[in-house]
Amino acid sequence: MKQDLIFSLRVKEILKEKKLTQKDLAARLDVSPQYISNILNAGAGVSVNALVEFAKALDVEFRDLFASTKDNDSPIGVVCPHCGKTIKINVSAE
Repeated sequence: MKQDLIFSLRVKEILKEKKLTQKDLAARLDVSPQYISNILNAGAGVSVNALVEFAKALDVEFRDLFASTKDNDSPIGVVCPHCGKTIKINVSAE
């Protein structure tokens, strides 16, 4: 799974957990809802600075944008670019 897809899925999950919409997130970031949609639905790239702003706007740690830190969550699957096999990654909040 590509990092941008992991990011997109996690942000959508965080929005759902916090009962926020993409429009709410756009308002917090002072950007257009279309910008948020392009990132979360169309896979548009995002800078590291923008990622930091996303974390602040969602009131989460930076790492939480890529993997859930809930104890009962399933591991994240990442595809190895060399062999194509899926690698399961468990993320700990410690």
